[in-house]
Amino acid sequence: MSDKPTYEEIEKKVHERECQKEQARHEDTPTRKEAKNVLYVSEEKYKTLFDNMAQGAFYQRADGVVVDCNHAAVEMLGVSRDQFLGKTSKIPDLHVIAEDGSTLPDEQHPSMVALTSGKPVRNFLAGVFNSIKKDYVWLNINAHVLILADVTRTAIQCLLAITLK
Repeated sequence: MSDKPTYEEIEKKVHERECQKEQARHEDTPTRKEAKNVLYVSEEKYKTLFDNMAQGAFYQRADGVVVDCNHAAVEMLGVSRDQFLGKTSKIPDLHVIAEDGSTLPDEQHPSMVALTSGKPVRNFLAGVFNSIKKDYVWLNINAHVLILADVTRTAIQCLLAITLK
């Protein structure tokens, strides 16, 4: 009698191991559960900050379409979330002016400059007509580019209202 396993025994062991590996891929191991929990807590922390901070903030895709915004941003701009999401800077009531009072072309908006140049825009002063207040709100704007894992460019724009109330 030989102590060496037969071909069939080896095949069976390989098949069992493959089944175990496949099953392990679909199970939440303690490490995977812990990682998911850490990620969830982190996402909730940043989402809470984004949603509740006093500064306005919004994300735009590379084509300028707004994909997310916080309450402070829409309040400063005088538009509803529905009016803002899915749109570019070309919202009829959203008239943006430069510091000298001239109309600011869409391609010169800080987020679009950041997206095309790949460089952050800091402390850009612009006035935005707020249709609810029927007046311009002056904003200090910072725009930064995020390059996500799939090489998608996104801009986040942060707004600080500097108009005296």
